[in-house]
Amino acid sequence: MKERLKIIILCVGLLVPMIIEAQISKDDSLKISEIISVSEEIRLSHPDSGLKLAIEALELSKTKNSLYIQTRAVINLGVVYQEASDYKKSTRYFVDGISLAEKIKDKKLMCQAYNSFANLFALQRQFNQATDYYSKALEIAKELKDTLKTAVISMNIANILYNESYESNDFTKTNKSYAEALHWGQLANDIEIQISILSNWGMSYSDEQQYQLSIEKLNQALDLAKTLEHQTDFAFIYHYLGRTYSLMKEHEKAIEKFKESIVYAKKYKDLEFESENYFYLATSNYSLQNYKEAYDYMDIYRNLSDTLTNKEISNELNAIKVKFDTEKKQQEIELLKSKAYQDQIIKMSLLIGSVFILLLGFLLLNRYRLKVKTNKLLEHQNQVISEKNKDISDSINYAKRIQEAILPNSDELFTIFPNHFILSLPKDVVSGDFYWSAEVNGLRFFVVADCTGHGVPGAFMSMIGNTLLNQIIIERKISKPDEILNQLRKEIILALKQNEASRNKDGMDMSLICFNPANNLLQIACANNPVWIINENGDLTEINPDKQPIGFVSDEQGDFSLKEYYLKTGDAVYQFSDGYADQFGGEKGKKFKYNQLKQILLHHQHLSMQEQQELLLVNFKEWKALLAQIDDVLVTGIKF
Repeated sequence: MKERLKIIILCVGLLVPMIIEAQISKDDSLKISEIISVSEEIRLSHPDSGLKLAIEALELSKTKNSLYIQTRAVINLGVVYQEASDYKKSTRYFVDGISLAEKIKDKKLMCQAYNSFANLFALQRQFNQATDYYSKALEIAKELKDTLKTAVISMNIANILYNESYESNDFTKTNKSYAEALHWGQLANDIEIQISILSNWGMSYSDEQQYQLSIEKLNQALDLAKTLEHQTDFAFIYHYLGRTYSLMKEHEKAIEKFKESIVYAKKYKDLEFESENYFYLATSNYSLQNYKEAYDYMDIYRNLSDTLTNKEISNELNAIKVKFDTEKKQQEIELLKSKAYQDQIIKMSLLIGSVFILLLGFLLLNRYRLKVKTNKLLEHQNQVISEKNKDISDSINYAKRIQEAILPNSDELFTIFPNHFILSLPKDVVSGDFYWSAEVNGLRFFVVADCTGHGVPGAFMSMIGNTLLNQIIIERKISKPDEILNQLRKEIILALKQNEASRNKDGMDMSLICFNPANNLLQIACANNPVWIINENGDLTEINPDKQPIGFVSDEQGDFSLKEYYLKTGDAVYQFSDGYADQFGGEKGKKFKYNQLKQILLHHQHLSMQEQQELLLVNFKEWKALLAQIDDVLVTGIKF
């Protein structure tokens, strides 16, 4: 997949020239300055004309007794050659430009020359040299109190630090540098440079895995872009918002942003961004198991890739043609100088024309072979993907059978808690939510846990949690719920090697009850998830949880607390994960929330446990409707 260049180069052109020295006429100076200005304006849209004007300006400047004009012309020609990717010639003119600017001690020209030379090094990924010259340019820009140049150069330095951070995974200097660049951009009151800084900073935060900060910066860039009449930045910003949401596994939001990016990529005929968006639409839909959509988007991506390839061929041929036309014009000039070279020029033209035709044929044949080879490779990859999908599907289904096998079976549960229900709705095939039950020394335990993540990662955590509960309660005979959670947390931290230095924050939320039928005492300990108790009169008692998970938070986290409640006949105890309450749905697509869940349970206490389960299931499906399920769902009820 073709990546965008992470260093974004912005060349700030010189402002209106200072008063030219007395030795040069005003008309000549204005003429040369005008030629340079036109060359700067058209060097991207009409590179050959821009080059011709830049050379003309330099030749004219040499005939005048003004090092200022000559220095300007030299630096401009270096920039033109840089845009044409002729780095050897560009380097030569930048070196000459720096020497001339330092000789006449013109601060503006020195700043321009240093910055342009730094840009050249950055494009060639020679970041140490680029930083040296950016630093020189930055010092002068601050001295001149040119806030816009200071902002641009500061951003370029931040972009280089970003590339270094990407390798070292230490973004401290990068974030500080982007903050400084944004400060200068705001002082300059330049919206476009602020958009560039915020966009790059958002990309940097995404690579740092600071996803919320990435979203924040990219949205700030988006808000600024909306204040401008032209919307060329939208395709870029929406694309990287999609990339960040994709890394956050929020694939629905990612798909929404990629589609918005496509709208602007098409509007401004940016085939590269359009192609990349379709590629990520395919991968995001694949992650959501929308295989048909994934295939359709991948098909569009392949077609666009072919179009881009053909465009590259066209550009190569145009470049050859431009070179051929340039050489032909030069030959015509020589012919006017001397008729004696006519035969030689004709032969040279025929030779160049023949080489051009042969090269054209070679390129077309090579591209055709490459396309055939690529199509065969894609067919093979599709077959491999299909086989891998089947293998993955089979493995996940097998994992589901393993997970179901370790859960308490119906006979065991009905023996321990005769009147209960369990509503379990995994988001994927396997679940990160699990329940656990056992009777040890006359005490009856029931656990509901919500592990970090869902799908296969969540299922792995549920296996770890189930195993550790067996060891702590059944083998070690620990019976107090608060001590069980404390021990479980220690074992989780040990198993996952968690500490202040690690970035591993996996764990689980949990509610654990222990019922003693001898005295009807219910002991409770909760990590983030509460327990609700509803009596026959319809009164609800909420056992509030400790606001900490089963897993590492900090070295100073406290012990879990023990709560006690004496049950009466007819009391119902409810435990749950957050999946039911957090589900989006209804007419406005909002979360269901815990209050609605409470009302359902309170209003239907007269129903049996089985009827309550069926009611909760129907209500969940009606609320969710056509929206995707966002998390595993587990709700349990036990009537005593």
